[in-house]
Amino acid sequence: MKTSLNTRRGLDRAKGFTLVEVLLALSITAVMAGMATYLLVETGRSTYVASEKMSVNRDIRQVMNSIVENGREADKLYLFDTYEALVYTPIDGEYGHHRLSEKQSGDFILLVYEGSVASSSLGYPIEKIIGIYRDPTVPAGNEAPVKMFTVDSVATADAFKDPEELIPDISNIPNHETILDLSEDSSAGGLFFSYKENSSFIFNAKIVHGGSSRKVTNTYNLTIRARGGYN
Repeated sequence: MKTSLNTRRGLDRAKGFTLVEVLLALSITAVMAGMATYLLVETGRSTYVASEKMSVNRDIRQVMNSIVENGREADKLYLFDTYEALVYTPIDGEYGHHRLSEKQSGDFILLVYEGSVASSSLGYPIEKIIGIYRDPTVPAGNEAPVKMFTVDSVATADAFKDPEELIPDISNIPNHETILDLSEDSSAGGLFFSYKENSSFIFNAKIVHGGSSRKVTNTYNLTIRARGGYN
């Protein structure tokens, strides 16, 4: 018995898909895969950004604890361009030449804490100093950590010295606490801006998290005021 031509054609169609059908199926699959990939990437990006924003907020809290609270307890605040040996090196036997004045900006602030009992001729003794600074080993214009040092329990023999004499040698930077992993200077050119000389400063820094290809930043401003001291 012979098979008709129409019957044979029907059998051929039943054996597979046409080229058009294959191309259409591939196109639909590609679109669906693309959508799935996009959703996966966006979900990962959103999770990453949310995580880094939490880190920025954590840093803000840490900065507030390290700077604001310490600043409120300080009697005097001194601003310098940067943390370097020149700051604590005397000129003709005198210190204080590198202190910045009102309306100036710098990357190193020194908090000075004084005792309540003054000497009739020497003034109030220094009991403690805290320094907060942008790491000077990182070139200007680059993201750098913000560090802090503390000199507690100043010896009686040193209590009436200029505060610059008590600043640790710059070689101690690796031993100082990091209070911000990465920050950028403000447009004013420094982390600190002197609002009122020796007593009130504005901390202005861009806090940075994430890699070079995907950064999460937040610019943070905070005012630091000393309590005024006893003298």
